Amino acid sequence: MVFFLALTFIPILLTGFFSFQISSKIIYKMAIESSREMIDRIGHELNSLFSDTIYFMDHVQKIKSLQYGLRGDARGLERPYQTDLDANEELRVIIDYKDELFGIYVIGEKRKYKSHYNFFSGDELNKTSWYEEIIKSDELKVYGPYKDSLVINTAYSWKMDFFAFGAPFRDNLTGEKNGIVLAEIEKQLIKNITDSTLGKTGYIILLDGNNNIVLAPDNYKESADFSSLPVIPSNNFFQLIINQSFSDRNEVEETVVIVGEEYIILYKVLNIPNWKVVGVIPYRELRTDKDNNIWLIIFISIISCLSAAFAAWRISIGIVKPVSNLSSLMKEVEKGNLMVEIDNPRLDEIGQLSNSFNIMVEKLRQSMDQIYESQGKIRKTELQLLQAQINPHFLYNTLDTIKYLAKKNENGKVVKMVVSLARFFRSSLSKGMAIISLQEELERIEHYLNILRLRYNERFDYEFSIPPALMSQRILKLLLQPIVENAVYHGIKEKPGPGKIRIEASTSGDDCYITVEDTGAGISAEKLHKLEKSIYNKSNPEGDNYGLWNVQERIEIFYGPGYGLSFKSSEGEGTKVIIKIPKDNKGGII
Repeated sequence: MVFFLALTFIPILLTGFFSFQISSKIIYKMAIESSREMIDRIGHELNSLFSDTIYFMDHVQKIKSLQYGLRGDARGLERPYQTDLDANEELRVIIDYKDELFGIYVIGEKRKYKSHYNFFSGDELNKTSWYEEIIKSDELKVYGPYKDSLVINTAYSWKMDFFAFGAPFRDNLTGEKNGIVLAEIEKQLIKNITDSTLGKTGYIILLDGNNNIVLAPDNYKESADFSSLPVIPSNNFFQLIINQSFSDRNEVEETVVIVGEEYIILYKVLNIPNWKVVGVIPYRELRTDKDNNIWLIIFISIISCLSAAFAAWRISIGIVKPVSNLSSLMKEVEKGNLMVEIDNPRLDEIGQLSNSFNIMVEKLRQSMDQIYESQGKIRKTELQLLQAQINPHFLYNTLDTIKYLAKKNENGKVVKMVVSLARFFRSSLSKGMAIISLQEELERIEHYLNILRLRYNERFDYEFSIPPALMSQRILKLLLQPIVENAVYHGIKEKPGPGKIRIEASTSGDDCYITVEDTGAGISAEKLHKLEKSIYNKSNPEGDNYGLWNVQERIEIFYGPGYGLSFKSSEGEGTKVIIKIPKDNKGGII
Protein backbone atom coordinates (compact mmCIF):
# COMPACT_ATOMS: atom_id res chain seq x y z
CA MET A 1 0.00 0.00 0.00
CA VAL A 2 2.88 2.38 0.86
CA PHE A 3 4.56 1.51 -2.44
CA PHE A 4 1.32 2.23 -4.34
CA LEU A 5 0.79 5.53 -2.52
CA ALA A 6 4.33 6.63 -3.37
CA LEU A 7 3.76 5.81 -7.03
CA THR A 8 0.45 7.68 -6.94
CA PHE A 9 1.19 10.78 -4.88
CA ILE A 10 4.38 11.75 -6.70
CA PRO A 11 2.77 11.78 -10.19
CA ILE A 12 -0.27 13.67 -8.80
CA LEU A 13 1.91 16.36 -7.25
CA LEU A 14 4.11 16.62 -10.34
CA THR A 15 1.02 16.74 -12.52
CA GLY A 16 -0.42 19.52 -10.38
CA PHE A 17 2.81 21.50 -10.60
CA PHE A 18 3.19 21.14 -14.36
CA SER A 19 -0.54 21.69 -14.86
CA PHE A 20 -0.18 25.05 -13.16
CA GLN A 21 2.80 25.96 -15.32
CA ILE A 22 1.09 24.86 -18.51
CA SER A 23 -2.27 26.40 -17.64
CA SER A 24 -0.59 29.71 -16.82
CA LYS A 25 0.97 29.73 -20.25
CA ILE A 26 -2.35 28.76 -21.80
CA ILE A 27 -4.13 31.59 -19.97
CA TYR A 28 -1.50 34.03 -21.21
CA LYS A 29 -1.61 32.65 -24.76
CA MET A 30 -5.41 32.63 -24.90
CA ALA A 31 -5.53 36.21 -23.66
CA ILE A 32 -3.03 37.24 -26.33
CA GLU A 33 -4.71 35.27 -29.13
CA SER A 34 -8.23 36.44 -28.34
CA SER A 35 -6.98 40.03 -28.09
CA ARG A 36 -5.03 39.63 -31.33
CA GLU A 37 -8.16 38.43 -33.10
CA MET A 38 -10.08 41.40 -31.73
CA ILE A 39 -7.40 43.87 -32.88
CA ASP A 40 -7.22 42.18 -36.29
CA ARG A 41 -10.99 42.43 -36.72
CA ILE A 42 -11.11 46.09 -35.71
CA GLY A 43 -8.12 46.89 -37.92
CA HIS A 44 -9.75 45.18 -40.88
CA GLU A 45 -13.02 47.10 -40.42
CA LEU A 46 -11.24 50.45 -40.03
CA ASN A 47 -9.00 49.79 -43.01
CA SER A 48 -12.06 48.97 -45.09
CA LEU A 49 -13.84 52.15 -43.96
CA PHE A 50 -10.83 54.42 -44.57
CA SER A 51 -9.91 52.81 -47.91
CA ASP A 52 -13.47 53.20 -49.17
CA THR A 53 -13.47 56.86 -48.05
CA ILE A 54 -10.27 57.60 -49.98
CA TYR A 55 -11.59 55.74 -53.00
CA PHE A 56 -14.66 57.96 -53.14
CA MET A 57 -12.54 61.08 -52.57
CA ASP A 58 -10.51 60.07 -55.61
CA HIS A 59 -13.70 59.30 -57.55
CA VAL A 60 -15.06 62.81 -56.83
CA GLN A 61 -12.13 64.32 -58.71
CA LYS A 62 -13.28 62.57 -61.89
CA ILE A 63 -16.80 64.10 -61.90
CA LYS A 64 -17.09 66.41 -64.91
CA SER A 65 -19.51 68.91 -63.36
CA LEU A 66 -17.09 69.45 -60.46
CA GLN A 67 -14.16 69.84 -62.84
CA TYR A 68 -16.12 72.38 -64.91
CA GLY A 69 -17.32 74.30 -61.85
CA LEU A 70 -13.93 74.68 -60.11
CA ARG A 71 -12.10 75.33 -63.38
CA GLY A 72 -14.58 78.00 -64.52
CA ASP A 73 -14.95 76.11 -67.79
CA ALA A 74 -17.25 77.70 -70.40
CA ARG A 75 -19.50 74.67 -70.26
CA GLY A 76 -19.96 75.33 -66.57
CA LEU A 77 -20.32 79.10 -66.80
CA GLU A 78 -23.04 79.05 -69.44
CA ARG A 79 -25.38 77.30 -67.01
CA PRO A 80 -23.73 77.79 -63.61
CA TYR A 81 -26.87 77.03 -61.62
CA GLN A 82 -27.45 73.73 -63.46
CA THR A 83 -23.77 72.84 -63.07
CA ASP A 84 -24.02 73.37 -59.34
CA LEU A 85 -27.17 71.25 -59.17
CA ASP A 86 -25.51 68.45 -61.11
CA ALA A 87 -22.36 68.56 -58.96
CA ASN A 88 -24.30 68.53 -55.67
CA GLU A 89 -26.48 65.68 -56.91
CA GLU A 90 -23.38 63.65 -57.82
CA LEU A 91 -22.10 64.09 -54.26
CA ARG A 92 -25.49 63.10 -52.79
CA VAL A 93 -25.47 59.92 -54.87
CA ILE A 94 -22.16 58.95 -53.30
CA ILE A 95 -23.52 59.48 -49.78
CA ASP A 96 -26.64 57.46 -50.63
CA TYR A 97 -24.42 54.65 -51.90
CA LYS A 98 -21.87 54.80 -49.08
CA ASP A 99 -23.93 55.59 -46.02
CA GLU A 100 -20.90 55.21 -43.73
CA LEU A 101 -19.81 58.65 -44.98
CA PHE A 102 -21.61 61.54 -43.26
CA GLY A 103 -20.76 64.00 -46.01
CA ILE A 104 -18.37 64.72 -48.86
CA TYR A 105 -17.57 68.25 -50.06
CA VAL A 106 -15.58 69.99 -52.78
CA ILE A 107 -14.40 73.56 -52.03
CA GLY A 108 -12.64 75.87 -54.47
CA GLU A 109 -11.58 79.48 -54.50
CA LYS A 110 -14.91 80.69 -55.92
CA ARG A 111 -17.30 77.74 -55.84
CA LYS A 112 -18.15 75.04 -53.31
CA TYR A 113 -20.31 71.91 -53.40
CA LYS A 114 -21.84 69.66 -50.75
CA SER A 115 -23.63 66.34 -50.38
CA HIS A 116 -26.24 67.72 -47.92
CA TYR A 117 -29.10 70.18 -48.27
CA ASN A 118 -27.94 72.07 -45.19
CA PHE A 119 -26.43 75.53 -45.62
CA PHE A 120 -22.66 76.00 -45.68
CA SER A 121 -21.26 77.00 -42.29
CA GLY A 122 -19.53 80.03 -43.83
CA ASP A 123 -19.08 81.98 -47.07
CA GLU A 124 -15.28 81.97 -47.09
CA LEU A 125 -14.37 78.38 -46.30
CA ASN A 126 -11.41 78.71 -48.66
CA LYS A 127 -9.80 81.10 -46.16
CA THR A 128 -9.89 78.69 -43.21
CA SER A 129 -6.67 77.28 -41.79
CA TRP A 130 -7.61 73.71 -42.60
CA TYR A 131 -8.33 74.65 -46.22
CA GLU A 132 -4.93 76.28 -46.56
CA GLU A 133 -3.22 73.30 -44.94
CA ILE A 134 -4.91 70.77 -47.22
CA ILE A 135 -4.38 72.60 -50.52
CA LYS A 136 -0.69 73.20 -49.76
CA SER A 137 -0.05 69.54 -49.01
CA ASP A 138 0.20 66.51 -51.29
CA GLU A 139 -0.58 64.18 -48.41
CA LEU A 140 -3.82 63.00 -46.93
CA LYS A 141 -4.82 65.19 -43.96
CA VAL A 142 -6.94 63.91 -41.09
CA TYR A 143 -8.75 66.13 -38.58
CA GLY A 144 -10.72 65.33 -35.46
CA PRO A 145 -12.48 64.48 -33.51
CA TYR A 146 -14.29 67.82 -33.47
CA LYS A 147 -17.84 68.99 -32.79
CA ASP A 148 -20.17 69.93 -35.66
CA SER A 149 -19.27 69.78 -39.33
CA LEU A 150 -16.41 71.88 -40.69
CA VAL A 151 -18.37 72.64 -43.86
CA ILE A 152 -22.13 72.66 -43.28
CA ASN A 153 -24.34 73.93 -40.47
CA THR A 154 -25.06 70.99 -38.16
CA ALA A 155 -25.49 72.82 -34.86
CA TYR A 156 -29.26 72.24 -34.75
CA SER A 157 -29.87 69.24 -37.01
CA TRP A 158 -26.98 66.97 -35.96
CA LYS A 159 -25.16 67.43 -32.69
CA MET A 160 -22.27 65.02 -32.98
CA ASP A 161 -18.51 64.72 -33.35
CA PHE A 162 -16.71 64.10 -36.64
CA PHE A 163 -13.45 63.05 -38.25
CA ALA A 164 -12.47 64.61 -41.58
CA PHE A 165 -10.24 63.38 -44.42
CA GLY A 166 -8.92 66.10 -46.72
CA ALA A 167 -6.94 66.09 -49.98
CA PRO A 168 -6.22 68.59 -52.77
CA PHE A 169 -8.60 68.72 -55.77
CA ARG A 170 -6.65 68.78 -59.03
CA ASP A 171 -7.71 69.99 -62.46
CA ASN A 172 -7.63 66.93 -64.70
CA LEU A 173 -6.37 69.00 -67.63
CA THR A 174 -3.55 70.95 -66.01
CA GLY A 175 -2.89 68.87 -62.90
CA GLU A 176 -2.92 72.07 -60.85
CA LYS A 177 -4.62 72.29 -57.44
CA ASN A 178 -7.77 74.38 -57.63
CA GLY A 179 -9.61 73.26 -54.52
CA ILE A 180 -9.92 70.52 -51.93
CA VAL A 181 -11.99 67.35 -51.34
CA LEU A 182 -13.19 66.82 -47.77
CA ALA A 183 -14.98 63.71 -46.46
CA GLU A 184 -16.50 63.60 -42.96
CA ILE A 185 -17.18 60.47 -40.90
CA GLU A 186 -19.10 60.42 -37.65
CA LYS A 187 -16.94 59.76 -34.62
CA GLN A 188 -19.62 57.41 -33.26
CA LEU A 189 -19.25 55.17 -36.34
CA ILE A 190 -15.54 54.67 -35.66
CA LYS A 191 -16.22 54.35 -31.93
CA ASN A 192 -18.77 51.59 -32.59
CA ILE A 193 -16.01 49.63 -34.33
CA THR A 194 -13.41 50.17 -31.59
CA ASP A 195 -15.78 50.01 -28.61
CA SER A 196 -14.77 46.58 -27.32
CA THR A 197 -13.07 45.26 -24.19
CA LEU A 198 -10.13 42.89 -23.89
CA GLY A 199 -10.94 40.45 -21.12
CA LYS A 200 -12.45 42.03 -18.01
CA THR A 201 -10.35 45.18 -17.61
CA GLY A 202 -8.49 45.59 -20.91
CA TYR A 203 -9.44 48.30 -23.37
CA ILE A 204 -8.87 49.46 -26.95
CA ILE A 205 -7.77 52.92 -28.05
CA LEU A 206 -6.91 54.57 -31.36
CA LEU A 207 -3.59 56.42 -31.89
CA ASP A 208 -2.53 58.73 -34.70
CA GLY A 209 0.80 58.51 -36.55
CA ASN A 210 2.55 60.32 -33.67
CA ASN A 211 1.08 58.00 -31.03
CA ASN A 212 -1.33 60.63 -29.73
CA ILE A 213 -4.68 59.29 -28.49
CA VAL A 214 -7.39 59.90 -31.08
CA LEU A 215 -10.18 57.79 -29.61
CA ALA A 216 -10.52 56.08 -26.21
CA PRO A 217 -13.30 54.44 -24.17
CA ASP A 218 -15.61 56.68 -22.14
CA ASN A 219 -14.30 55.19 -18.90
CA TYR A 220 -10.65 55.49 -19.92
CA LYS A 221 -8.59 56.41 -16.88
CA GLU A 222 -5.34 54.46 -16.96
CA SER A 223 -2.54 55.37 -19.31
CA ALA A 224 -0.12 52.79 -20.61
CA ASP A 225 3.21 53.87 -22.05
CA PHE A 226 2.92 54.21 -25.84
CA SER A 227 6.24 55.98 -26.36
CA SER A 228 7.91 52.70 -27.37
CA LEU A 229 5.58 52.28 -30.35
CA PRO A 230 7.18 53.26 -33.68
CA VAL A 231 5.94 56.45 -35.34
CA ILE A 232 4.79 55.69 -38.87
CA PRO A 233 5.83 58.29 -41.49
CA SER A 234 2.92 59.51 -43.62
CA ASN A 235 2.87 58.58 -47.32
CA ASN A 236 2.03 60.69 -50.34
CA PHE A 237 -1.76 60.94 -50.68
CA PHE A 238 -1.86 59.94 -54.32
CA GLN A 239 0.44 57.00 -53.66
CA LEU A 240 -2.05 55.87 -51.03
CA ILE A 241 -4.77 55.97 -53.68
CA ILE A 242 -2.66 53.69 -55.88
CA ASN A 243 -1.70 51.29 -53.10
CA GLN A 244 -5.15 51.12 -51.48
CA SER A 245 -7.52 50.93 -54.44
CA PHE A 246 -11.16 50.12 -53.73
CA SER A 247 -11.06 46.77 -55.53
CA ASP A 248 -7.67 45.48 -54.42
CA ARG A 249 -6.58 46.61 -50.95
CA ASN A 250 -3.22 45.50 -49.56
CA GLU A 251 -3.14 43.55 -46.34
CA VAL A 252 -2.03 45.44 -43.24
CA GLU A 253 0.89 44.35 -41.11
CA GLU A 254 0.40 41.65 -38.54
CA THR A 255 -0.57 42.60 -35.02
CA VAL A 256 2.49 43.32 -32.85
CA VAL A 257 2.68 42.30 -29.18
CA ILE A 258 4.78 44.30 -26.68
CA VAL A 259 5.15 42.93 -23.15
CA GLY A 260 5.78 45.65 -20.57
CA GLU A 261 6.11 45.63 -16.79
CA GLU A 262 2.46 46.38 -16.03
CA TYR A 263 0.71 45.99 -19.36
CA ILE A 264 0.61 43.83 -22.45
CA ILE A 265 0.18 46.10 -25.46
CA LEU A 266 -1.00 44.82 -28.85
CA TYR A 267 -1.15 47.16 -31.80
CA LYS A 268 -1.88 47.01 -35.52
CA VAL A 269 -0.89 49.72 -37.99
CA LEU A 270 -3.72 50.82 -40.26
CA ASN A 271 -3.11 51.30 -43.96
CA ILE A 272 -4.75 54.72 -43.87
CA PRO A 273 -4.15 57.19 -42.28
CA ASN A 274 -1.15 55.64 -40.48
CA TRP A 275 -3.11 55.24 -37.28
CA LYS A 276 -2.75 52.37 -34.84
CA VAL A 277 -5.37 50.21 -33.16
CA VAL A 278 -3.95 49.53 -29.69
CA GLY A 279 -5.16 46.97 -27.17
CA VAL A 280 -4.02 47.24 -23.53
CA ILE A 281 -4.29 44.31 -21.10
CA PRO A 282 -3.28 44.97 -17.46
CA TYR A 283 -1.10 42.23 -15.96
CA ARG A 284 -3.17 42.19 -12.78
CA GLU A 285 -6.04 40.58 -14.72
CA LEU A 286 -3.80 37.68 -15.78
CA ARG A 287 -2.44 37.36 -12.23
CA THR A 288 -5.97 37.08 -10.87
CA ASP A 289 -6.71 34.24 -13.30
CA LYS A 290 -3.48 32.51 -12.30
CA ASP A 291 -4.34 32.75 -8.58
CA ASN A 292 -7.76 31.24 -9.17
CA ASN A 293 -6.16 28.51 -11.25
CA ILE A 294 -3.59 27.48 -8.63
CA TRP A 295 -6.26 27.09 -5.92
CA LEU A 296 -8.31 24.93 -8.24
CA ILE A 297 -5.29 22.73 -8.99
CA ILE A 298 -4.48 22.40 -5.27
CA PHE A 299 -8.05 21.33 -4.53
CA ILE A 300 -8.05 18.77 -7.34
CA SER A 301 -4.66 17.40 -6.23
CA ILE A 302 -5.88 16.90 -2.65
CA ILE A 303 -9.01 15.10 -3.83
CA SER A 304 -6.89 12.95 -6.16
CA CYS A 305 -4.46 11.99 -3.36
CA LEU A 306 -7.32 11.02 -1.01
CA SER A 307 -8.95 8.97 -3.76
CA ALA A 308 -5.63 7.27 -4.49
CA ALA A 309 -5.18 6.38 -0.81
CA PHE A 310 -8.63 4.82 -0.70
CA ALA A 311 -7.98 2.94 -3.93
CA ALA A 312 -4.66 1.65 -2.55
CA TRP A 313 -6.38 0.23 0.47
CA ARG A 314 -9.10 -1.45 -1.61
CA ILE A 315 -6.61 -2.95 -4.06
CA SER A 316 -4.33 -4.24 -1.33
CA ILE A 317 -7.09 -6.44 0.08
CA GLY A 318 -8.16 -7.75 -3.32
CA ILE A 319 -7.26 -11.06 -4.89
CA VAL A 320 -4.42 -11.12 -7.40
CA LYS A 321 -5.55 -14.09 -9.47
CA PRO A 322 -8.62 -12.46 -11.17
CA VAL A 323 -6.49 -9.48 -12.02
CA SER A 324 -3.78 -11.71 -13.46
CA ASN A 325 -6.42 -13.59 -15.49
CA LEU A 326 -7.83 -10.33 -16.73
CA SER A 327 -4.33 -9.16 -17.67
CA SER A 328 -3.64 -12.26 -19.73
CA LEU A 329 -6.93 -11.89 -21.60
CA MET A 330 -6.18 -8.24 -22.27
CA LYS A 331 -2.94 -9.33 -23.95
CA GLU A 332 -4.97 -11.62 -26.16
CA VAL A 333 -7.12 -8.67 -27.16
CA GLU A 334 -3.98 -6.67 -27.93
CA LYS A 335 -2.94 -9.44 -30.31
CA GLY A 336 -6.26 -9.12 -32.12
CA ASN A 337 -8.15 -12.02 -30.58
CA LEU A 338 -11.65 -10.67 -29.86
CA MET A 339 -13.23 -14.07 -29.13
CA VAL A 340 -12.15 -14.13 -25.45
CA GLU A 341 -14.53 -13.87 -22.48
CA ILE A 342 -14.17 -13.92 -18.68
CA ASP A 343 -16.41 -16.32 -16.76
CA ASN A 344 -16.42 -14.69 -13.35
CA PRO A 345 -19.46 -14.85 -10.98
CA ARG A 346 -17.97 -12.40 -8.47
CA LEU A 347 -20.15 -9.43 -7.43
CA ASP A 348 -17.37 -7.19 -6.12
CA GLU A 349 -15.21 -4.72 -8.02
CA ILE A 350 -13.25 -7.49 -9.74
CA GLY A 351 -16.50 -8.98 -10.96
CA GLN A 352 -17.66 -5.62 -12.28
CA LEU A 353 -14.33 -5.14 -14.02
CA SER A 354 -14.70 -8.59 -15.59
CA ASN A 355 -18.19 -7.74 -16.82
CA SER A 356 -16.91 -4.45 -18.20
CA PHE A 357 -14.16 -6.31 -20.00
CA ASN A 358 -16.70 -8.65 -21.60
CA ILE A 359 -18.85 -5.70 -22.67
CA MET A 360 -15.80 -3.90 -24.03
CA VAL A 361 -14.75 -6.88 -26.14
CA GLU A 362 -18.28 -7.26 -27.50
CA LYS A 363 -18.39 -3.58 -28.43
CA LEU A 364 -15.01 -3.90 -30.07
CA ARG A 365 -16.33 -6.72 -32.21
CA GLN A 366 -19.35 -4.62 -33.16
CA SER A 367 -17.15 -1.59 -33.85
CA MET A 368 -14.91 -3.60 -36.16
CA ASP A 369 -17.96 -4.70 -38.14
CA GLN A 370 -19.18 -1.10 -38.33
CA ILE A 371 -15.75 0.09 -39.45
CA TYR A 372 -15.72 -2.36 -42.35
CA GLU A 373 -19.23 -1.23 -43.31
CA SER A 374 -18.41 2.49 -43.01
CA GLN A 375 -15.31 2.28 -45.21
CA GLY A 376 -17.48 2.08 -48.29
CA LYS A 377 -19.54 5.05 -47.14
CA ILE A 378 -16.39 7.09 -46.46
CA ARG A 379 -15.02 6.38 -49.93
CA LYS A 380 -18.38 7.34 -51.42
CA THR A 381 -18.33 10.64 -49.51
CA GLU A 382 -14.76 11.34 -50.64
CA LEU A 383 -15.82 10.79 -54.24
CA GLN A 384 -18.79 13.13 -53.91
CA LEU A 385 -16.63 15.84 -52.32
CA LEU A 386 -14.02 15.64 -55.07
CA GLN A 387 -16.72 15.67 -57.74
CA ALA A 388 -18.40 18.70 -56.17
CA GLN A 389 -15.15 20.66 -56.47
CA ILE A 390 -15.18 20.51 -60.29
CA ASN A 391 -18.26 22.72 -60.90
CA PRO A 392 -17.00 25.82 -59.00
CA HIS A 393 -13.65 25.52 -60.78
CA PHE A 394 -15.37 25.35 -64.18
CA LEU A 395 -17.88 28.09 -63.37
CA TYR A 396 -15.06 30.47 -62.36
CA ASN A 397 -13.24 29.98 -65.69
CA THR A 398 -16.45 30.34 -67.73
CA LEU A 399 -17.54 33.53 -65.95
CA ASP A 400 -14.04 34.90 -66.49
CA THR A 401 -14.51 34.23 -70.22
CA ILE A 402 -17.90 35.98 -70.23
CA LYS A 403 -16.33 38.98 -68.45
CA TYR A 404 -13.57 39.04 -71.08
CA LEU A 405 -16.09 39.08 -73.96
CA ALA A 406 -18.29 41.64 -72.25
CA LYS A 407 -15.33 44.01 -71.89
CA LYS A 408 -14.81 43.68 -75.65
CA ASN A 409 -18.54 44.47 -76.21
CA GLU A 410 -19.01 41.19 -78.05
CA ASN A 411 -22.58 40.91 -76.81
CA GLY A 412 -23.62 38.32 -79.37
CA LYS A 413 -20.96 35.94 -78.14
CA VAL A 414 -21.87 36.71 -74.55
CA VAL A 415 -25.47 35.68 -75.23
CA LYS A 416 -24.39 32.48 -76.96
CA MET A 417 -21.99 31.66 -74.17
CA VAL A 418 -24.60 32.24 -71.45
CA VAL A 419 -27.04 29.99 -73.33
CA SER A 420 -24.39 27.27 -73.63
CA LEU A 421 -23.55 27.69 -69.94
CA ALA A 422 -27.22 27.32 -68.97
CA ARG A 423 -27.53 24.19 -71.11
CA PHE A 424 -24.34 22.82 -69.62
CA PHE A 425 -25.55 23.17 -66.03
CA ARG A 426 -29.03 21.95 -66.90
CA SER A 427 -27.51 18.78 -68.34
CA SER A 428 -25.12 18.59 -65.34
CA LEU A 429 -28.05 18.05 -62.97
CA SER A 430 -28.49 14.48 -64.32
CA LYS A 431 -31.26 13.90 -61.77
CA GLY A 432 -28.72 13.94 -58.96
CA MET A 433 -26.88 10.87 -60.33
CA ALA A 434 -23.11 10.63 -59.91
CA ILE A 435 -22.84 7.96 -62.62
CA ILE A 436 -24.08 8.76 -66.13
CA SER A 437 -23.73 7.38 -69.65
CA LEU A 438 -20.86 8.33 -71.94
CA GLN A 439 -23.41 9.88 -74.30
CA GLU A 440 -24.66 12.26 -71.57
CA GLU A 441 -21.09 13.23 -70.70
CA LEU A 442 -20.31 13.98 -74.35
CA GLU A 443 -23.40 16.20 -74.63
CA ARG A 444 -22.09 18.33 -71.76
CA ILE A 445 -18.58 18.39 -73.25
CA GLU A 446 -20.07 19.67 -76.51
CA HIS A 447 -21.71 22.60 -74.66
CA TYR A 448 -18.40 23.28 -72.90
CA LEU A 449 -16.38 23.22 -76.15
CA ASN A 450 -18.85 25.61 -77.76
CA ILE A 451 -18.17 28.04 -74.88
CA LEU A 452 -14.40 27.79 -75.38
CA ARG A 453 -14.69 28.14 -79.15
CA LEU A 454 -16.51 31.42 -78.67
CA ARG A 455 -13.74 32.59 -76.34
CA TYR A 456 -10.96 31.79 -78.83
CA ASN A 457 -12.76 32.90 -82.02
CA GLU A 458 -13.24 29.32 -83.19
CA ARG A 459 -9.51 28.68 -83.34
CA PHE A 460 -10.09 24.96 -82.90
CA ASP A 461 -12.55 22.30 -83.94
CA TYR A 462 -13.54 19.05 -82.25
CA GLU A 463 -14.60 15.57 -83.23
CA PHE A 464 -16.18 12.63 -81.35
CA SER A 465 -15.42 9.12 -82.58
CA ILE A 466 -17.39 6.81 -80.29
CA PRO A 467 -18.73 3.37 -81.31
CA PRO A 468 -22.52 3.27 -80.80
CA ALA A 469 -22.16 0.29 -78.48
CA LEU A 470 -20.06 2.39 -76.06
CA MET A 471 -22.50 5.31 -75.88
CA SER A 472 -24.26 3.52 -73.00
CA GLN A 473 -20.99 2.93 -71.11
CA ARG A 474 -21.49 4.19 -67.54
CA ILE A 475 -18.82 6.65 -66.30
CA LEU A 476 -18.33 9.15 -63.50
CA LYS A 477 -19.96 12.51 -64.13
CA LEU A 478 -17.59 15.41 -65.03
CA LEU A 479 -14.79 12.99 -65.92
CA LEU A 480 -13.86 14.47 -69.30
CA GLN A 481 -14.31 18.18 -68.64
CA PRO A 482 -11.01 18.91 -66.79
CA ILE A 483 -9.07 16.97 -69.44
CA VAL A 484 -10.72 18.87 -72.31
CA GLU A 485 -10.10 22.13 -70.44
CA ASN A 486 -6.36 21.36 -70.18
CA ALA A 487 -6.27 20.41 -73.86
CA VAL A 488 -7.59 23.87 -74.81
CA TYR A 489 -5.77 26.05 -72.24
CA HIS A 490 -2.39 24.32 -72.28
CA GLY A 491 -2.45 22.79 -75.74
CA ILE A 492 -4.44 24.58 -78.44
CA LYS A 493 -4.04 28.03 -76.88
CA GLU A 494 -0.24 27.77 -76.66
CA LYS A 495 0.25 26.88 -80.35
CA PRO A 496 -0.29 29.34 -83.24
CA GLY A 497 -2.88 28.54 -85.84
CA PRO A 498 -5.99 26.34 -85.76
CA GLY A 499 -6.20 23.20 -83.70
CA LYS A 500 -8.40 20.18 -83.16
CA ILE A 501 -9.60 18.07 -80.24
CA ARG A 502 -10.61 14.47 -80.82
CA ILE A 503 -12.38 12.20 -78.32
CA GLU A 504 -12.37 8.44 -78.96
CA ALA A 505 -13.44 5.33 -77.04
CA SER A 506 -12.56 1.67 -77.33
CA THR A 507 -12.46 -1.52 -75.28
CA SER A 508 -9.90 -4.18 -74.59
CA GLY A 509 -10.81 -7.21 -72.51
CA ASP A 510 -12.68 -6.04 -69.41
CA ASP A 511 -11.42 -2.45 -69.70
CA CYS A 512 -12.70 0.63 -71.50
CA TYR A 513 -10.34 3.31 -72.81
CA ILE A 514 -11.45 6.91 -73.48
CA THR A 515 -8.88 9.09 -75.28
CA VAL A 516 -8.77 12.89 -75.45
CA GLU A 517 -6.25 14.04 -78.06
CA ASP A 518 -5.29 17.56 -79.11
CA THR A 519 -3.04 19.02 -81.80
CA GLY A 520 -1.70 21.70 -79.47
CA ALA A 521 1.76 22.70 -78.26
CA GLY A 522 2.52 19.36 -76.61
CA ILE A 523 4.66 18.74 -73.53
CA SER A 524 8.39 18.21 -73.21
CA ALA A 525 9.66 15.01 -71.60
CA GLU A 526 10.77 16.88 -68.47
CA LYS A 527 7.42 18.66 -68.01
CA LEU A 528 5.53 15.43 -68.71
CA HIS A 529 7.46 13.71 -65.92
CA LYS A 530 6.60 16.53 -63.49
CA LEU A 531 2.95 16.40 -64.60
CA GLU A 532 2.66 12.67 -63.92
CA LYS A 533 4.38 13.08 -60.55
CA SER A 534 1.91 15.81 -59.58
CA ILE A 535 -1.17 13.89 -60.80
CA TYR A 536 -0.31 10.74 -58.86
CA ASN A 537 0.56 12.69 -55.69
CA LYS A 538 -1.87 11.55 -52.97
CA SER A 539 -1.76 14.72 -50.89
CA ASN A 540 -2.08 17.84 -53.02
CA PRO A 541 -1.62 18.71 -56.70
CA GLU A 542 1.14 21.03 -57.84
CA GLY A 543 0.73 24.14 -59.97
CA ASP A 544 -2.17 24.20 -62.44
CA ASN A 545 -2.78 20.44 -62.37
CA TYR A 546 -5.68 20.44 -59.90
CA GLY A 547 -8.29 19.37 -62.48
CA LEU A 548 -6.30 16.34 -63.65
CA TRP A 549 -5.41 15.42 -60.06
CA ASN A 550 -9.11 15.55 -59.15
CA VAL A 551 -10.00 13.20 -62.04
CA GLN A 552 -7.28 10.72 -61.02
CA GLU A 553 -8.42 10.77 -57.36
CA ARG A 554 -12.07 10.17 -58.26
CA ILE A 555 -11.20 7.30 -60.60
CA GLU A 556 -9.08 5.57 -57.93
CA ILE A 557 -11.71 6.09 -55.23
CA PHE A 558 -14.52 4.73 -57.40
CA TYR A 559 -12.83 1.98 -59.42
CA GLY A 560 -9.84 1.18 -57.20
CA PRO A 561 -6.09 1.05 -57.98
CA GLY A 562 -4.99 0.11 -61.48
CA TYR A 563 -7.33 2.60 -63.17
CA GLY A 564 -6.81 6.25 -64.02
CA LEU A 565 -4.95 8.53 -66.41
CA SER A 566 -1.92 8.04 -68.64
CA PHE A 567 -0.25 10.54 -70.95
CA LYS A 568 1.48 10.56 -74.34
CA SER A 569 2.93 13.79 -75.69
CA SER A 570 5.67 15.27 -77.84
CA GLU A 571 6.64 18.92 -77.77
CA GLY A 572 5.06 20.72 -80.72
CA GLU A 573 2.97 17.71 -81.82
CA GLY A 574 0.08 17.63 -79.34
CA THR A 575 -0.94 15.57 -76.31
CA LYS A 576 -3.01 12.42 -75.78
CA VAL A 577 -4.67 11.65 -72.41
CA ILE A 578 -5.96 8.08 -71.98
CA ILE A 579 -8.60 7.25 -69.34
CA LYS A 580 -8.74 3.62 -68.26
CA ILE A 581 -11.90 2.39 -66.48
CA PRO A 582 -13.65 -0.99 -66.17
CA LYS A 583 -16.03 -1.86 -68.98
CA ASP A 584 -19.74 -1.80 -68.11
CA ASN A 585 -19.03 -0.10 -64.77
CA LYS A 586 -17.74 -3.23 -63.03
CA GLY A 587 -16.83 -2.57 -59.39
CA GLY A 588 -17.38 0.84 -57.83
CA ILE A 589 -18.91 2.07 -54.57
CA ILE A 590 -22.10 3.75 -55.80
